[in-house]
Amino acid sequence: MKNLINYTPKNQTKVDGKMTAKDSGVVGKVNAYGDLLYKVGLVVSMLLVASAYFYANVLK
Repeated sequence: MKNLINYTPKNQTKVDGKMTAKDSGVVGKVNAYGDLLYKVGLVVSMLLVASAYFYANVLK
């Protein structure tokens, strides 16, 4: 994961404003990790809300 964040290509990054296949693959991996972290956070927050709702109704 550390290598993905501090990625510096050895060759030219863009050719005529377009990314090379290697660069786009790295960007895709970073986006995939970000999406995964977002979804995990969403699930955790849903579980916290559900548990708070459950305990609020049970402990009345």
